[in-house]
Amino acid sequence: MKKVFYIFAFTFAIIFTIENLEAKELVIGERFFVTQTNYVYQNPKSYIGTEIKLEGIFDKYDSYDGKSSQYYVFRYGPGCCGNDGYVGFEVIWDKPYPKKDDWVEAQGTLEEYSVDRVKFLRLRLTSLKTLDKRGKEIVLR
Repeated sequence: MKKVFYIFAFTFAIIFTIENLEAKELVIGERFFVTQTNYVYQNPKSYIGTEIKLEGIFDKYDSYDGKSSQYYVFRYGPGCCGNDGYVGFEVIWDKPYPKKDDWVEAQGTLEEYSVDRVKFLRLRLTSLKTLDKRGKEIVLR
């Protein structure tokens, strides 16, 4: 019975993703957060230029030399030692960023960029809102 449920859930996630792909807009929901996010990373060419909307924890990482910062919207997910994995997207924005650990709703266009010939994905944001109500910080599918 569990197998049937998982097959149904996976099929639903793929169909939902394909339908959103055609619309050039993807809303990454709480229920299939990991699945939908992973599908974008596994098929980046299909999603470049797509408007993506998600909620999650806002975070900032500074470079070792302190000259630059990177910003992320993510949730915790399955990792090597429990729920210590990060699932989400790097974001870039030309307005003030929220505080670290704020719960945000981010919306932007997926783009690819390179650093030393290594390709990365990020969302160029069109909207970034701090929300009072937090969703699930730990997601499993």
